[in-house]
Amino acid sequence: MRNIFAKVNIVFIITIFLLIFAGVLTYSIRADENGSLFEEYDDSTQNIYTNDLRQGAIDLYNFGKEISDFNGTRPSPQPTDQETTQNPDIPENYDPNDPSDPQITQNPSNNSNLTMYRQADYTQNLPGGCTIAYAGCGPVSAANIITYLKGTKVNPVDVANKYIAGHASIYANCLGSTPFGAAYVLSLPEYGFNTEVIFAGKHLTINEAAEQLLEFVDRGSVIHAGGQFYFYDGNGDYQENGHFFTIIDITKLANGDYDFIGLETAYGDRNTIPVSYRTLGRLLYVKHAVAVSR
Repeated sequence: MRNIFAKVNIVFIITIFLLIFAGVLTYSIRADENGSLFEEYDDSTQNIYTNDLRQGAIDLYNFGKEISDFNGTRPSPQPTDQETTQNPDIPENYDPNDPSDPQITQNPSNNSNLTMYRQADYTQNLPGGCTIAYAGCGPVSAANIITYLKGTKVNPVDVANKYIAGHASIYANCLGSTPFGAAYVLSLPEYGFNTEVIFAGKHLTINEAAEQLLEFVDRGSVIHAGGQFYFYDGNGDYQENGHFFTIIDITKLANGDYDFIGLETAYGDRNTIPVSYRTLGRLLYVKHAVAVSR
């Protein structure tokens, strides 16, 4: 009799184990069918999953109310490389008011006591290759700062030549240039500015960056800034570019957002001086910032 009960107990235990295993397996298969990347799932489930992803992307990038004014443009996470440049193959990277042939140059734009140099006006080579028109937003922004703070004209070509070809961090070539290069050049004896790299390799909204930059601007510094710009080109294609620009003031709008007022080397109308980066038609995230003061 005891042997029979022992056998029954063993069978009972095995049966319970199999039922539990079957339940776990069924749950796992059901979970796979409702969203696993490794299993096929029907259209209705796929739509739910796609909507979840879309909403997650919107939630992730909707901070600071930056996205609302740009018709749904969603920036993607960017690598924190130090260099920044712009692709000249995209027409919008050249001033629409300039001839498309960058061999044709113009004098800098002026508005009262403000001068704004435009990189497409200079076809000379950067120290490490490519033209200033192609990848010279960093040096030309530095030239804008020199003239703004000193009140005297400079040649952006001379400023670009202060960068060092082949140097690990202060180069200017086809890749563009770096915030460290701008800090180095602007602190040279011939310019004599005090420079401080506030941050580099970030991905900040205008509001987030403004919170860190306000104290420097309030003390009289100008900001040599680098950012990632997101926009749709004339063909409706999504584009993103790294680009240096100059911040000469930070203002607060009625809705509580901040705006950068600055000098622009490529985007927008060359005769609109200074530039409002809230109204430039491109979503801006700030990557680099160098404070420059006398």
